[in-house]
Amino acid sequence: MFGLQKTFFRRRQRGIFEKKEDSVTKKRNSTRIEETQRKEEPADGREEEADEEEEVGQEMNRNSRNSEKSTWFGSVSFASNHVNLDVFSPTSSELLEFNDAIDDVACTHLHVAILMSNGKKLGIRRIDDYRREFRILELPESESSFLLTTSKAIYVVRMKNEKTSEILKILENSEDVEIRNIDFPWPVKIMEARGGHDFCIFRDSAGNLFSMGTGTRGELGVGLIRRLDEPVHIEHLAGIQISKFACGGWHTVALSNGGDVYVWGWNRYGSLGQNQSSTEMYPTLLDPSEDVDQSLSPDENIDDVAATEYSTRITVGSAHFSIGSDNEKINDFEL
Repeated sequence: MFGLQKTFFRRRQRGIFEKKEDSVTKKRNSTRIEETQRKEEPADGREEEADEEEEVGQEMNRNSRNSEKSTWFGSVSFASNHVNLDVFSPTSSELLEFNDAIDDVACTHLHVAILMSNGKKLGIRRIDDYRREFRILELPESESSFLLTTSKAIYVVRMKNEKTSEILKILENSEDVEIRNIDFPWPVKIMEARGGHDFCIFRDSAGNLFSMGTGTRGELGVGLIRRLDEPVHIEHLAGIQISKFACGGWHTVALSNGGDVYVWGWNRYGSLGQNQSSTEMYPTLLDPSEDVDQSLSPDENIDDVAATEYSTRITVGSAHFSIGSDNEKINDFEL
């Protein structure tokens, strides 16, 4: 049975997150220790010993799961059955411990979601409601699942079959939970997904990007300001293989395999660069020299990208650059 055993909470001073995401997307289960298969069946009288060894191997697999995420609202880390939340708004840290093995964690400044038991359980709770137990949902079993959240909803990206991903959109209120199944425009295997305040970006195994959600500030990258409830292909990046991307509150930064950076969305406080429009409705190539720093050459290869709510982070070798502002209050006006 699932149970929340311990909850520790402490207030901390507000700070700017500095954790950097890995430049290559890692599969969530890549750190699992594979148990060596026995060539022969256990001899009579040793079945109990074999069962004990199998349980130890499974426990090692569970303990080897660990991950860190840095997003526009702060950072999340988890290992085995522990979760540590470190968020900007409300400015707080929280350590959670669960009975079930944790697969993935996602949260915004409004809610937190915990995926457990090989994607079969989902725990959700308002992030500032420390006294409330997690609401537990039973999900259909899937080979691989991971989470993302926006300020409006929680999403589980899972394999519909061996080659095709689908989305479960979860809307929670005080009385009920609604789950909607959402398909992609064609069969794709999603490798990475991130969200802003009210939009989502997905990357498939071929490096294509898809978007859905609200586009009033250019967040979708497809030239539409209306809301899209199903993912669409960002055609302006067709033929460009994207290796990594990051979402801010209302903007996205994407890194290609060739080291080029594309940005789109709302350029509030200069998060898209000095020479970009106030709103970029389509992906726009970033000029490292003009938009980031004059010490960089126009054809500089970028190694890594990240984002906060109002800023974009660029890494070139061991040098780190930031455009935009990190000094604004998170969610300082209505969405």
